[in-house]
Amino acid sequence: MRVAATVGAPPSVRRRRLHLWALYARAIMREFRGSLALLSGLMVIGTAVIALSSWQPQPGLRHSFAAAFELLSGEPLLGPPPNAAVTVLYVVFPIAGLAVGAEALVRLSLLLFSKRHGQKEWAKIMASTLRDHVVLCGLGHLGVRVLDKLLELGVDVVVIERDAQNGFVETARARKIPVLELDAKNETALAEAGVPHARAIIVCTNDVMTNLEVAVDARKLNPKIRLVTRMFDPAVAAKLGDALALDVAFSSSALAAPTVATAIFDANVLSSFELDGRMHLVARVEAAKGGALAGKAIAGLQSELEVAVLALERAAGGPSFRPSLDEKVQPGDAVVVHVRADKLGRFTSAARG
Repeated sequence: MRVAATVGAPPSVRRRRLHLWALYARAIMREFRGSLALLSGLMVIGTAVIALSSWQPQPGLRHSFAAAFELLSGEPLLGPPPNAAVTVLYVVFPIAGLAVGAEALVRLSLLLFSKRHGQKEWAKIMASTLRDHVVLCGLGHLGVRVLDKLLELGVDVVVIERDAQNGFVETARARKIPVLELDAKNETALAEAGVPHARAIIVCTNDVMTNLEVAVDARKLNPKIRLVTRMFDPAVAAKLGDALALDVAFSSSALAAPTVATAIFDANVLSSFELDGRMHLVARVEAAKGGALAGKAIAGLQSELEVAVLALERAAGGPSFRPSLDEKVQPGDAVVVHVRADKLGRFTSAARG
């Protein structure tokens, strides 16, 4: 997730960023609830002791409250203490105020440091605001390559990586990606990464059993999520993919980072290549009944969705290579297109309806 300046952003983006700051402010208040409770208790006690003391003239409630607050900073507003209770107050309150203030300052410094570097609470809050994003588990050599391709696709990503010393973690944070330093095998980690609201999860750690366990837990949290899971044996990948209802089970021997990244979409990516520094794809997508593709002419499809139609496979017949521009797509037909990678999501959404 990339957080830019709020000024000049579209209204929906500004609302999302303001919501993000509101959540962060609430997290700070939650972090300081102990200090605030202690401070409130001290103020009640101090106000009561001063208001009930034998000063002449007797200070009112408001004056007593102000005197107790100033006493916490070591600056008594009133004169010498008239009794033992106020004497104790004069000794204890400056020490207590210094302790509470120092503890609050340390906590605030830690929280602000955490925000700047995309760590802990800030990363968790960023993840909680995302919808229709991708959760990437494992940030090894494969994971960071897949992350690069996902960012080229223009999707929001949340990373789960348990090794805080992993050098790729700082690489991801430098790109404003929320990284949760948690064990993906813990369902709490998946929930904090927003799996219940994610479009897909890509599990590419170096441990096969971890990959399987995370895939099963993710499916429980979100039955509709697309599961893209790393295996190391092609035969095992094929068998487990069917047995566990994995959408894509890929083996390291058949690995291609662009193919893995684009597996988050409801499309059969046939090939990928780079052109002018951008990733381009050849993909096959079926036109669902009620989708935006059904009934649309090839000319309109190409201009509106920024694709080049290479072939049209009729549900009732054979393929039609390089169909005419006035030919219309029917429900159940499959369209083979050349599309820029960051436009594929829009095209598959139109096909799905």
